[in-house]
Amino acid sequence: MNEIKVNSAPKNSLTHNDIQKLLKLANGVSFGSITLFIQDGKAIQIEKHEKMRLR
Repeated sequence: MNEIKVNSAPKNSLTHNDIQKLLKLANGVSFGSITLFIQDGKAIQIEKHEKMRLR
């Protein structure tokens, strides 16, 4: 019988540099979000949305 292989992201879809950038952004946000975009199993974009509280 033939095995069915499930497509999955490559083992190194996030590099050490990508993770460092995510951590740096996460440590700099008090209120907001960080979005990581993945395409074809590779990180292609990181967005940071920060909210500023008036009180």
